Amino acid sequence: MKVVEHRKTIQPRSSSLSGVLGSRIGIIKSIADKVSGYFLRFLNLNDAYVLFDSVITIVGDFTITLKSQSFEAGVYVLGNTTAGTYGVLLNPNSIVVRIGGTNYTIAGIVVTSDEIVVSRVGATISATMGSVFYGSVAASSADLIVNNIGQRLASGGFSRDLEIDYMVIDGHINLQFPEGTGTTTADSSGNGNNGTLSTFGAGIPTWEPIL
Repeated sequence: MKVVEHRKTIQPRSSSLSGVLGSRIGIIKSIADKVSGYFLRFLNLNDAYVLFDSVITIVGDFTITLKSQSFEAGVYVLGNTTAGTYGVLLNPNSIVVRIGGTNYTIAGIVVTSDEIVVSRVGATISATMGSVFYGSVAASSADLIVNNIGQRLASGGFSRDLEIDYMVIDGHINLQFPEGTGTTTADSSGNGNNGTLSTFGAGIPTWEPIL
């Protein structure tokens, strides 16, 4: 099931595939006023994903900030293709952080197109959307190890439809997707964790303009 939720309407984004993934509405809050530039579209049939230059090992507390206007249930907005036991998943009514093969789920919410912040402090994982606190769950304090956006398994076959505006892991990576062309996207965090547009199937993620 695909999910497209809109809380505030600012400006529609045109899309040649709007019939596939739904219309996009421009809403940006704390990261940047991203009303221009590009977003990335992932199609399940293409097994598309973005592979980081290096594996990111998140030790201790973390803050992950992202914005997804449209997604399919069970999408790995963060994954690890070398070990499918780690990741961050979006579902229509929950956000899941997967650490060492165990899922820690913040449930009973409606995941929308607002900016999403997932954080861990000590052994508690919390979720905020559009500056509204939605809940927390007791979780493992073990490392969260990720290396991509969009995939779980090294063999592919686990992708979902996804449209993403940006992905930030504080202290590790900041992908804003400003390029609009090519097969790489630069990490603006200063850590050199650039991303490569990749696929296990028929096509890599596509650049789409924010109009």
